Amino acid sequence: MDPELADICQFLGEHAPFDQCDATELEQIARQLSIRYLRHGSPFPPETDRPALYLLRTGAAEFRDAANRLLDRLQEGEIYADDCLGSALGEEAQGRFVEDSLVYVLPCEHLASLREELPELDAYFRASTGKRLRRAFERLYATDMPSSDLTRLDVRDLLRPMNYAIAADTSIREAARRMMEGKTSGLLVVKDDRLEGLVTDHDLRRHCVIEQVSPEEPVRTIMTTDLYSVAPEMSAFEALLEMTRRNIRHLPVVAAGQPAGLVTAVDFVRQQATSAVYLVGDIQRAESDEAVARICTALPEVQIRLVGSGAKGSDVQQVVTSIADAATRRLIDLAETALGPAPVPYAWVSVGSQSRREMTISSDQDNMLLLDDAFDAARHGPWFEALAARVNQGLAACGFRLCPGEVMARNPHWRQPLSHWLRYFRHWIEAPERKAMMYASNFFDLRLIHGETTLLDRLQAPIRQQAQDNHIFHAHLAANALSRRAPLGIFSGFVLTTHEEQADTLDLKQDGLIPIVDIARLYALVNGIGAMNTLERLRAAGELGVMNRETAQDLVEAYEFIASLRLRHQAAAARRGDAPDNYLDPRDLTSPERSHLKQAFRVVRTVQGALNQRYQGGRFA
Repeated sequence: MDPELADICQFLGEHAPFDQCDATELEQIARQLSIRYLRHGSPFPPETDRPALYLLRTGAAEFRDAANRLLDRLQEGEIYADDCLGSALGEEAQGRFVEDSLVYVLPCEHLASLREELPELDAYFRASTGKRLRRAFERLYATDMPSSDLTRLDVRDLLRPMNYAIAADTSIREAARRMMEGKTSGLLVVKDDRLEGLVTDHDLRRHCVIEQVSPEEPVRTIMTTDLYSVAPEMSAFEALLEMTRRNIRHLPVVAAGQPAGLVTAVDFVRQQATSAVYLVGDIQRAESDEAVARICTALPEVQIRLVGSGAKGSDVQQVVTSIADAATRRLIDLAETALGPAPVPYAWVSVGSQSRREMTISSDQDNMLLLDDAFDAARHGPWFEALAARVNQGLAACGFRLCPGEVMARNPHWRQPLSHWLRYFRHWIEAPERKAMMYASNFFDLRLIHGETTLLDRLQAPIRQQAQDNHIFHAHLAANALSRRAPLGIFSGFVLTTHEEQADTLDLKQDGLIPIVDIARLYALVNGIGAMNTLERLRAAGELGVMNRETAQDLVEAYEFIASLRLRHQAAAARRGDAPDNYLDPRDLTSPERSHLKQAFRVVRTVQGALNQRYQGGRFA
């Protein structure tokens, strides 16, 4: 092959969408390209060219609107094919080369012919941005994983067969013998093809050894009947999440209403799964604050393993959050043991990322105390002050930093009776000035960690209704969702932070994920969606029809891609022994990563543009 042609083929193979093609197909594409050299300031696309796909070999081009605001920026390795796909930025968009540029040109009719011949190329252009991002994640991060990895397995792949089932009148002694012979720690209790209960080795030890229940008694006397079960088609990783979240080690599997088998924590270990489920169990058994903190030192390794397994960003965040929840609950239990019973009912409530189940190893803690209105500051205040101080400090020792803004229960402002909290929210909704919107962006994401469920219910029911009914508040929520623009810009196609200690880096949390979190919260509050998790909110908005389904899915995939980059960046820092953070140097990205990250940011910018138009038109409701 001609050296120049070989060089073009190599370049094509390193950049989407041509990186999906084999060597023969790359040569076929390369032979249909023309090469143009265009000077700084030249129109883009060139005015004299017929419609074509452009691939920048060197240089850069920008699109700006009539007010000279940057709409998009293309650079080395990126394509522009809008004229072939009928998806141009709009008549007001003006394109210019901002550097001397070398460009590969493929006329639209040639692209159309290639799409007919090459299914993978056609699939790329037919796919939504969200689907492209999902495929990019799988290609970049998940393709080298072993077939036994949990991200590629369903529960049915781990299933223990139904010979691990017994009847409720089976004696405890016989159940113990069956466990020993089957080398299992649990047995399903079944009657007429219906699941009645579960008996485990823990039940045998607790009831027979400690409580001295006769081994001749039937297992119905000791079995657990309040069970959480899963379907065979549930992903193995999702099942692991549920075990971690619920601190259980046995999962009955039910198909079409009938028991199909049992999955245990050991089955996940055999698949080289993370030890997260055991970590939660260890935390629950810890006898001191120091022991909880000692166990949590394993948390960075959990994130490192999960990232290395090819797990999605949202799944990793769920696991980390489950461990944070377990640590919080155990620290509260230990504090109550030391301080004595609570003087009035209360609820310890997580705020922000913990409530959304979106924590990472670099997350700080955000929490509040919701107290019964019987609270009397003089008589009861010292007890709750001591509780909050102890738990906040204990979480900090576990690696969840103290909140720089003091959004924590130890701050007396966030340790209040229900009636005070109702006044706070009413003020934020009815007088949504800048500071109120800052609080709203945190405190409308609430989840009970410990205490009285009814207290939180009595707070959330009225404030959700007030938020849904107040159209002025909606407009301010929209403005808040638009206050952080997706960082497409100057250096390497991104707008970089100028923070002194993190200069010339991308803040993947504040500039990447938070805009999506804000959009999801906006749609949830406006439309009465009760979900807290960002992806659950987006999917619910799509299912309700208040957001276009494809747009919702594009935002989900954009979030997943940015979150995965953030988690990988943090895992790499933890491996080096550095403090994990959210600041990514774009120079550390591969060309495909950079290209797909820009696609993710474009999704966010597009949605923000639509929200801006809707808000400015006064139609936001």
